[in-house]
Amino acid sequence: MNAFYFIRTPLQYLNSMELRNGNHSDVDKSILIILCDYKPSLLQFKQIIDADYWDEIFYIWDSFSEKAENSIINCLLSFSRKKRLDKIIKQIKSSDFVVWGNLSSNWCHYFLKKNISDNPVSILDDGFATINLMNKINNGDSLLHHHGLINKSEHFCLNPPKKIKLNDLCFFSVFDISKSVNIKIEKNNYDYWKLKIKSQLSIVKKMYFVGQPLVFLKILSKEQYSNILNQIFFYYSQKGYKCYYLPHRSCVLDYLDPNWEIIQYEMPLEYILINKSEDFPQIFATFYSTAVYNLSRLFDQNDISFHYWNINNHELFNKYSNNIFAYLESNPIERQQIYLTSRLN
Repeated sequence: MNAFYFIRTPLQYLNSMELRNGNHSDVDKSILIILCDYKPSLLQFKQIIDADYWDEIFYIWDSFSEKAENSIINCLLSFSRKKRLDKIIKQIKSSDFVVWGNLSSNWCHYFLKKNISDNPVSILDDGFATINLMNKINNGDSLLHHHGLINKSEHFCLNPPKKIKLNDLCFFSVFDISKSVNIKIEKNNYDYWKLKIKSQLSIVKKMYFVGQPLVFLKILSKEQYSNILNQIFFYYSQKGYKCYYLPHRSCVLDYLDPNWEIIQYEMPLEYILINKSEDFPQIFATFYSTAVYNLSRLFDQNDISFHYWNINNHELFNKYSNNIFAYLESNPIERQQIYLTSRLN
């Protein structure tokens, strides 16, 4: 009996390690398949993956990373990606376990169409996208993305099923979602990664603001993003906190205030801080970054606070974040606070 892990992002890998060292720790072979050709993510994978934990590791799409930068070629590569994925799928037997990193992926739906495993397919969290996914399930909406050239090319190549059998799945989630949907849920308490945290943290009066690609997504303009962050930084500095900005890896930094102190990490923030003990910030703040929520679950026994800033008077921001803030408000945890930017004025 083997376990196959189909992973696309570093966060999915961190979550997969919980299953690898928990429920699936006694399988014959643990096989990791990285479904990624995005250079920054590939770099992170190669820094955080410990080969000693895996019997086999396959980067089945990494050779496409250069070609995938061209949008037209990237679409055509769907056929080559499918061919390589099929070679792995053919190795799966009915007794094997399968773990998949993103249910909203065309590739996951394509796999479910061909799946022969008798065991439920474990679906990992892919950040706050899980909350939006559950809302789609409750509303009976399509779980797949249909817009954009790459999605259309994948649909043409893969012909993923429009509906899937939710009873064949088991969600492995850090979120408290069992009361909202009638499907199998297994709670991820980060038991494995908590064992890696240093027993004594030296906490200092610093605030880390974890940024997001809101400008790249055209949710905010460069000026809006910078102005709001200036107000937030002023709020914390008035309380005596030294403030630092941690940009999302996809962001260009040309619109940031030159007075901000910036920290750029090449690996997932959760992974960095699990291995950090000195000079640990007392507050992590964000708009709605998944990293801050994950840190609140990892460091739930420490005197660290987690703050979310809701731009409540911005219609487009609310469209993207309403489900997330509704979840945070209905599932309060210790040392978690939600602030409204409208009250900063």
